[in-house]
Amino acid sequence: MPVDQYIGGVEHAILHLLYSRFFVKSLRDFGMVDIGEPFKNLLTQGMVLKDGAKMSKSKGNVVSPIEIIDKYGADTARLFILFAAPPERDLEWSDHGVEGCYRFINRVWRLVNETNDVCKGFGLEYKGELDKDAKQLNYVLNASIKKVTDDISELAVPCNLQPATAGSNS
Repeated sequence: MPVDQYIGGVEHAILHLLYSRFFVKSLRDFGMVDIGEPFKNLLTQGMVLKDGAKMSKSKGNVVSPIEIIDKYGADTARLFILFAAPPERDLEWSDHGVEGCYRFINRVWRLVNETNDVCKGFGLEYKGELDKDAKQLNYVLNASIKKVTDDISELAVPCNLQPATAGSNS
């Protein structure tokens, strides 16, 4: 402890944070731990909305992930969720958006297959060594992955909660 990263929905994370802070501060006051906060970073996710209302089983306005996966595949569902909104903001569910992601994935798949055949025709298959252009492409690819990783890391909000001193009521 403390936990490196806590990720939770807005309605649950508030109470989880309250409970965990209470226990950590109590344990600290009893001399059982030497930390003041339970989490180093906190990311509170937004809600999923449908037609402007919070998606909820009790309201009967949920979208079954099984139906989406059966119809479009898991990658389509993931892509829509990742691109519809940043994780800390509310996401408005859109059947049209899901369909658009499905079409995009299919276009990419077709492009990869078509390009693969063309590359084989020019002898550009990977044979264990990278030429100058492939090395440059590999560099750009890895730099892009690092940038995305860093951007995602910035979404995690550090817990700026001030640790209370031993014996305090915080």
